[in-house]
Amino acid sequence: MKNSPRKRTRDTEDRITNLPDGIINHILSLLPTKDSILTSAISTKWKSIWASLSTLEVSEWDFYPRGGAWYNDEKRAEAYCKFLTFVYQVLVGGDMPYLKKVAIKGSAVHPSHIESWINAAIDRNIRELDVSFKDSYVDPPHEFPQSLFSCGSLVVLRLIGLGIVINFPTESTCFPNLKVLQVESVLYKDNDSARNLFSGCPILEDLTIVREEWDDLETLTIASRSLKSLSMEVILEKQEDIVQTVVIDCPALESLDMVDTVSEDFEVKDLSSIIKAKLYLLNTNSSCTWCHGHYHECLFKLFTKMSSIKSLSLSTSTILEFSVSWREEFGAEEWDTVPNCLVSHLKTIKIIDVRWEDKLETFKYFLMNSKVLEKMAIQTYLKQEFTMMRVAEEFEDVPRGSKTCQLEIC
Repeated sequence: MKNSPRKRTRDTEDRITNLPDGIINHILSLLPTKDSILTSAISTKWKSIWASLSTLEVSEWDFYPRGGAWYNDEKRAEAYCKFLTFVYQVLVGGDMPYLKKVAIKGSAVHPSHIESWINAAIDRNIRELDVSFKDSYVDPPHEFPQSLFSCGSLVVLRLIGLGIVINFPTESTCFPNLKVLQVESVLYKDNDSARNLFSGCPILEDLTIVREEWDDLETLTIASRSLKSLSMEVILEKQEDIVQTVVIDCPALESLDMVDTVSEDFEVKDLSSIIKAKLYLLNTNSSCTWCHGHYHECLFKLFTKMSSIKSLSLSTSTILEFSVSWREEFGAEEWDTVPNCLVSHLKTIKIIDVRWEDKLETFKYFLMNSKVLEKMAIQTYLKQEFTMMRVAEEFEDVPRGSKTCQLEIC
C-alpha cells in the first residue's frame, strides 16, 4: 500500500531534521539571518542550530513590505520598528552567542541605536563589523564610542555614513589586529583624528576611503608602514577659500586607486613599493593660477615617485594634466628625460575616456619610451567608432619602445 500524503510529509520532515548539525548549519548560513531564525519554529533542535550561527547579516529593507505597500507610511513605520526590535533581540539580547561577523545596513537610524549595536558587537569579540546607514544624521552628531578603537578582535571594519563623528585625538595604537578598513561618508572631529586613525592601526593592509560629503577635513593624511592597498575617492563639493590637501606616506603600498577632483595639493613621501595604480585626477579650480602651477608640480612628483610601477590606468584628464606638468618641469619641447618606471618596470598601461578632440602626444610618449611595455589599451569615450578610427590612424606609424608591446583600441 502506498504511503498516505501525511506519512510522506512526516518522513520528509524527519529526514531533514535528522541531518547532521553541520549540514543544517551550512544550509542556514546560506539564508538571510531573518529567514534562518524562522526555522526555530520547526523544533528545539533547529532553534539551537540557528543560534549557533557565526554571522548576523540583516538589512532594514528585509522588513519592508513588497510592492506598492512600500509607499504606505504606516506600513513602513511598522517595518522599521520590527527591524529595530530584531537587531536588539539578536545582537544586544544575546540570542546568537557565537557571532564572528555582524553586518547591519539601512537608510536612516538614530546614532544612539548604532552606538548600542557597536558596543554590543565589541562585547562579543567579533572579527568583522559592517555598519552602513548613509542617511543617518543628528545635530549635534554623536561620537563613536572610544571602546571601538581599542577592540582587539576586529580584523575587518566597514563604517558607512552613520552620522557619528570619529574623534581619536591621541597618537596611540588602535585596532591592534585590524587588516581591512573602509570608511565612507563619515565625519571626523579634525585632521588629527583622521591621521591618528589611519596611522594607529599597526597591521592595517587594505584601506578604502570615500569622501562624498563635507567631512570637516582640510588635510587628509594617510601614513602607514603596513598598508599595501589604498583606494580613495574624493567627490566633495568644492569649498571656497579652502585648499584640500592629501598626504600619502606608505612605503609598503603596492596598489593605489585614486579618484580626486577636489584636492589641489598632494604630498607624496614614499611610493617605492607601488606596483599597480589607477588614477582619475583633475584640478577643477581654474580661477587660481597658483593652484594650477602647484598642482602640476605635485602631479609630476607623484609620477616620478612611482618608480617600480608595473600596471598603470589613467583617465584622459589625468594624463593631460601630467603632460602639462611634464612640460612645465622640463620645458615646452623637452621630452628627453624619461621616468625610471617607463624604462624598466611598466608593463601595462590603460587610458580611459579618450575623446575625439584630445591631443595624443603624451599617449605616444608612453608608447615610444616604455621599454618593457607589454600592452597599451586606449579606451575611447562611449566606445565611439569614429574616435577609435582617429586614434588608430594617429598611432599607425608611432615607433614603440618595446617590440613586444600590443596596442589595443576600443
